[in-house]
Amino acid sequence: MDAAESQISVASVRRRAEITLDPASQKVTARYGSVVKLTDQAVMISEDGTRKPVPEGTPLGMGINRVVPRTGADGRFERSIRIVGPQYPTTSWLGGRKHPWLEGTSGLTRVRFLAITGFRDFKATIDSDRRVTFTGAVDLKPASAYPGSTEMEVQYSADGRTNWTTRKVFTFYFNHGSFAQTLPGEADGYWRLQYSGGKSREGAILERTVTPPVRLTRTTTEFKTFNAAPEPVRKGQTFTIAGTLQHQNPAKAYGAQTVLFYFRPDGSQDFLPRGRRRPPRTAPSSASSPRTAPAPGSPATATPTASTSTPRAARTTSP
Repeated sequence: MDAAESQISVASVRRRAEITLDPASQKVTARYGSVVKLTDQAVMISEDGTRKPVPEGTPLGMGINRVVPRTGADGRFERSIRIVGPQYPTTSWLGGRKHPWLEGTSGLTRVRFLAITGFRDFKATIDSDRRVTFTGAVDLKPASAYPGSTEMEVQYSADGRTNWTTRKVFTFYFNHGSFAQTLPGEADGYWRLQYSGGKSREGAILERTVTPPVRLTRTTTEFKTFNAAPEPVRKGQTFTIAGTLQHQNPAKAYGAQTVLFYFRPDGSQDFLPRGRRRPPRTAPSSASSPRTAPAPGSPATATPTASTSTPRAARTTSP
């Protein structure tokens, strides 16, 4: 530098900046894992209060997949973010050193966060005594939204569409093994499980979840006739059990069904199994044992040998 030259320092004047989120981007409702698009405008404010868009191409905070959004000629931009929890995402400048003349600023988005709930391995069954059993598990995403123990409703509807009534409420845990619940059922109707939703300690909203309606039916059966002959039956004696099995309403013959025979000794409260019989489908009834086959068109018969007293119990098993 020669004697004629001098060094001059020029002070830069920093301009205030402002990121204005569009109303729809200031507060959003989003499920876990979903992608939300935020739209905004970035402007710089001069000393006299005049607002102008920041220079075109100004970079802002990264979005998903590390994509850096940049402003257009009007200062507007779009930024996509993935929602993974009850958070408050901020949109700000990327790298203040690249734009030292702009004061740091940011825009805040409030997220109403929805945690995902859902059933897994759900199964509903009904047994011969009309008891319904429900098994399965309930998942929660993210697991950090865990609310502790909560309640599940077992509901019933005659037509599967209206008048759902709660038959039982039980306690369960998300992401924690499986559940199994049994309760008295109905001869016919639809069943479902419902979790009504809730809220975690961190403020996450847990979604309501319901299983698809499942129809569970059990055919009403009845022994129209049932008799053991000849009577009285003595120990060692061969005798015949005959009966007619019906089902449905109005009742009709229920053939080709397996009938179980039970015997209760004198002085006992317990019935002991003594055999079973499934007559051919041509027979109009099915009270029988493996001893004899019923003649077509006649009541089914069986000829077991007596032990001490007359058996008076028979039971059917339907497919």
